[in-house]
Amino acid sequence: MKRQALILLITVTGLIASFVDAFYGLLLYTWYSFSSPLELSYGALEGSRLSLLVAVVLILTTLHQRGKLFAKHILTLLSFAFLLACSFSLAYSMQFEFDYILSRMELLAKIVVITCLSPLLIRSLKQLRIFILTIAISGGLLGAYYGAFGLLSGSRNISGPGRLGDNNNYAVFLVALIPYIFYAGRHFPYIKSQTTAGLATCGLLSANILAILLTFSRGGFLALSISGLLLLVSVRSTILKFISWSVIIPSFAFLVWQIFAIDENLFEVPQGERSESIVSETLNSYVSRLRTLKQGIGKIDSANSRTHFWKVAMKMVQDKPLLGVGYSRYPQEYMNYNFHEGQYKPNFGSQRSVHSTFFMVLSETGLIGFSLFTLLLLSSLIILQKVINTCKIHYKEPGAGELIDYANLCRISLVGYCVGSCFVNTLTQETLWAIFTITIVLDRLAASIRAKNQLDSDSTFSDQKQTKHRVVGNAPFLKSTFGSMTLFRSWKSLWSYRRRPEAIC
Repeated sequence: MKRQALILLITVTGLIASFVDAFYGLLLYTWYSFSSPLELSYGALEGSRLSLLVAVVLILTTLHQRGKLFAKHILTLLSFAFLLACSFSLAYSMQFEFDYILSRMELLAKIVVITCLSPLLIRSLKQLRIFILTIAISGGLLGAYYGAFGLLSGSRNISGPGRLGDNNNYAVFLVALIPYIFYAGRHFPYIKSQTTAGLATCGLLSANILAILLTFSRGGFLALSISGLLLLVSVRSTILKFISWSVIIPSFAFLVWQIFAIDENLFEVPQGERSESIVSETLNSYVSRLRTLKQGIGKIDSANSRTHFWKVAMKMVQDKPLLGVGYSRYPQEYMNYNFHEGQYKPNFGSQRSVHSTFFMVLSETGLIGFSLFTLLLLSSLIILQKVINTCKIHYKEPGAGELIDYANLCRISLVGYCVGSCFVNTLTQETLWAIFTITIVLDRLAASIRAKNQLDSDSTFSDQKQTKHRVVGNAPFLKSTFGSMTLFRSWKSLWSYRRRPEAIC
């Protein structure tokens, strides 16, 4: 009862604040998306439509306060084009019932609309910092709870609440969340002591990494390894780079070698208290699961089934190459394309999943939807690189270094998401679409830095040009010593102006 009262209090407060500034409504929606409080209420609120109410209020208040709903950007255009491709794929599969299409498209449409709406509300670096901090705290605290208490209680194959999904989905969610926690801790605005902020960040990161391990997801381990390596390499602090290359990366490489080269248990603990034996048993079980990767794809049942499901997806693409079998219709169409007799049939009436975001998009929306989705990912990476290049050129501008960190955050999170999504369906995970939102905001903030420096350069050139004409036009005055010095200074400043762009580049 107390939990439900707290959720209602936060929701009502956030809704009232959104009428003052829709940005607070965005923070409330972000909290709902990354922590799933309704599914954790375990009462009357569980299964309610409060999250939809929050989204509707956010859309209405944004339209009232900003006068429009969407920011003009290439990612906005691609997001809506992909949404239309998903809708047309249902129509192409002869599914014309409005209720059926609405039930399939409601969640994706809501996510796309909020993604394209959010950049209108994040108008400054401070608001972007708060938005990223909200994501890190909302998802990070829940992951830390699962990680810390899950290890002590011997939990295995932990899953996320609500639509965060099963253990594999939740592992991808947490892997994509790790960069948010790291960079939110580096730029935490409410703790003046860097030591305190660093310790809190390390604790939150460690607990979330434990939660990823306790999902027992092998795809999550691969995604964590790659994104973690990128995160350590991309840090700008000299001390952190030294620690990463001298301690963390060699230790991780040694641990991986121990896991795959030695068949003995790594975490032997003398029989003592119950908690100690539970921890060692859980860690040894996880290592045993990772060691199944040495057997090869042909000897792992789950790997065999996944490759079969991907082959079925390719048969769907061959049959309907343009728009696929219809968004979210792979499970229903699976038996029409299953070519394996006696195996991989639906168990106990359940329907099969393709177990890959990319094969899901390809089979359900065809080449058109897959091209748009791929272009959306590649465009984000290109824009993020452009933001980094701009901020490096104008590094002395206030906030340029922080923009570089947030661009690295998006790149690392996107890579971790893509690696993990090769083995599970995660198209409607909020971590992916939050990357697109932050990318649009970063592009706009970087453009303002470029425009500001261009304006300063133009004004400097105009002032120097006027000085030149004033001095040269007064020929008798040039004969004096003061006039000669003025002309010399004029040409010297003009020369230094011409050299300045070369120095910047």
